[in-house]
Amino acid sequence: MKQNNQELLQKAYKNLKDSIKLQIINLKEVNLIETPHYMIYSIGVESTDAHLNGAICLNDDFAEEMMHKADKFFNKLNLDFSVWVNSEANAKLEKLLINKGLTANRSPGSAVMHIDKKINDQNFNHSFQVKKVNCRKEIDDFGEVIKQAFSKTQHVIDKMFETDKTLLHNDIIAHIIYKNEKPLSAVMTVFSEDIAGIYWVGTLEKARGQGLGSLATQIATNIGFDHGKKQVILQASELGERVYKRLGYRTITRYRTYTVKRS
Repeated sequence: MKQNNQELLQKAYKNLKDSIKLQIINLKEVNLIETPHYMIYSIGVESTDAHLNGAICLNDDFAEEMMHKADKFFNKLNLDFSVWVNSEANAKLEKLLINKGLTANRSPGSAVMHIDKKINDQNFNHSFQVKKVNCRKEIDDFGEVIKQAFSKTQHVIDKMFETDKTLLHNDIIAHIIYKNEKPLSAVMTVFSEDIAGIYWVGTLEKARGQGLGSLATQIATNIGFDHGKKQVILQASELGERVYKRLGYRTITRYRTYTVKRS
């Protein structure tokens, strides 16, 4: 059982890495260093969101090498960046970051949660319409939800979704929830190996409290199982963790991020 759990942790972390890579490689200009042990990446504009400008280490023995290259990479781009720390796998990396005088952006970190079966249909307001993202207009609607839900600048959103492939890709399925043709909530599912990962679960502030986050999570989760995946994983905010537990998700580890300011 312990071995199975370790395998799940590794696949979950790789899914996070793959979700970031799919974002980066489908931009017009690719800023990426990837080895079997770590990945360093940038969308090329200012943001300390670890999904957009950062480094992720899959093998802790290469933590020092990764940080050395990341410092040079982001100094050249003149950008700050954030480093992922997996509480189960990055002890050496976290020690390096702490020795630099850095502190985690959130402690003990975001819960990484998983589920191994579909979520039963919930009682949702049928006035909402769910659409799979299939065209440029829907990509723009998705971006508008992410902009407001995650407090992104228009400049960052324009960069994130500058090409259609950032959402229209064989390993990505994105959904938007509308009411009266107005986008209110969004979610993205990313496939890798036998895992599906859920990202960018966001709802406009004016539409919160209506269960849209739960609906988006149910849709994205069940899509993963519909595509033959054995597990679905996500990262939870402090408030979201309670919602996901009610849907059947369970915590398996925590991720922390540390932001490195350019010298």
